Amino acid sequence: MYLDPSKWKKASDLPIEKIPVPQWGGELLHRPLSGEELTEVLKVAQAEGKHDITAYNCELIARALVDEAGKRLYTPSLGFAIKEWPSAVFALVIKEIQRANGQDGTPEKSSDAGGSAPSSGLPSEPARPSL
Repeated sequence: MYLDPSKWKKASDLPIEKIPVPQWGGELLHRPLSGEELTEVLKVAQAEGKHDITAYNCELIARALVDEAGKRLYTPSLGFAIKEWPSAVFALVIKEIQRANGQDGTPEKSSDAGGSAPSSGLPSEPARPSL
């Protein structure tokens, strides 16, 4: 089915999703990133010619988190704070955010009768820097 430009010119309708975090007794809210936001995440991970998967994952989480109104919570210091999260929480959150951003290797399900959206092609597992 052809998508009229009025349907895709503004992607402001990205859904807010919840991630239950039983370790903390509540839930975090997140929203998928736009293409521009994802590019910014990649820039941080590839700064100074490095391929820093920890920086990538922390930046991805930091940029995806939102408050109850859907406003992004991102600040550069948030990414640094996320590095200190317990590994069980980090793994749970990054898995859900990768899924929502099409990075888990599974096509995002579509409610339209057109099937599902293609994967972004980014790795589903955290990439390992090559030596």
